[in-house]
Amino acid sequence: MALLLAGEGFIILLLLFAGIAFPTLLIGGIIYVLLRAEKSKKVWAQYASMRGLHQPEPGKLRIEGVFDGIPTSLFIEIERRSDGERTRVDTFTACYAKFPKNMRFGLDIAGRGGLQLFDVGRRMPVGHPMDAQFRALAYDHEVLRHFLVTEFGEGAPASLADDLVAAKREYPTITITDKGIKTRVSGTISTDEKLDRIATVTAKLARRFMTARSLFPKTRLENDLEREWAGFASQRGLGFDPENLTIEGLWRGYPIRIEAYTELSSWITKFSIRYPRPLMMGISLTPEYTGHIVAKLLGYQDLKTGNPEFDKNFIVQAKNVQAALHKLDQATCVALLEAKRHSKSLKLDDEGLEIEFERVVVSSVELGSFLDALLKPMNRLM
Repeated sequence: MALLLAGEGFIILLLLFAGIAFPTLLIGGIIYVLLRAEKSKKVWAQYASMRGLHQPEPGKLRIEGVFDGIPTSLFIEIERRSDGERTRVDTFTACYAKFPKNMRFGLDIAGRGGLQLFDVGRRMPVGHPMDAQFRALAYDHEVLRHFLVTEFGEGAPASLADDLVAAKREYPTITITDKGIKTRVSGTISTDEKLDRIATVTAKLARRFMTARSLFPKTRLENDLEREWAGFASQRGLGFDPENLTIEGLWRGYPIRIEAYTELSSWITKFSIRYPRPLMMGISLTPEYTGHIVAKLLGYQDLKTGNPEFDKNFIVQAKNVQAALHKLDQATCVALLEAKRHSKSLKLDDEGLEIEFERVVVSSVELGSFLDALLKPMNRLM
């Protein structure tokens, strides 16, 4: 009996200890996390001040500004992953350096972890050790290879591919598009030195890419595009910017802007056509996507024109419903369907039309044809 009582006493003592220790440890853990978060906020604020950068929202772990001549931002990313039973939350510190000009290669380069086992079929190997650590894509395989493995500049110590492999030793996740470079490391950086290091490496990479791009010879497509667009603009009294590949001016009384750029391994041609004066119908027309199904169940406005194919492919909203439905007759619906059929994105409202095509419209004849075809539904809505 005495032994039993002794055993019960031990269990009671153990439970009492657990009841006191566990909450203490839990509270201590929470306090530690909060103190660490406060420390990180102070470090980020001090670093921003030291480097002449700014925090858009004081107290938030985000820094923006010009670092070593490059538009740069430092921020925190949070990823949630679920295996069906548990959800894991990971925190990362990221740095993004923006290129002042679009690279116009359709760059889509990603390096993460060890060997890239995703998107294997969409790789473009460049014949360099980086192939084992990065997935690289562009609109042209040979252009990509030449750009990444050539040592540009007088006395250049290494190629861009060499630089990427070196940077990846410090920052496992690196992504590059025509717009900029992002590096990322696990956890929240909480020292000036480490913040400065990731910003320095990212800005240096961006500068190297920008220098290489300035020295890289124009491709045949770029030369053809500049020649055709310059001729088209000159003959029609439009303005042409060869640096940014844009055409602007008036076309049959409509203010227009045409842009050519690359995006994730493909060329894009974007037409923006403005109405001489707003339609005053409060109309908004966009292609229908999967997400709209839920929105419509929640009462999202979607006018029906009576054209089954059009109603299936477009979401139509308007303040002046009667006027909008009157203008969206069969001929207008058919013209808009034809435009959508060949487009990557489309948006029409009281101000005008914006439409993107996943191809580069090179010839002056095609440019004129595209503009006239797009004006057909716009004229009918006037």
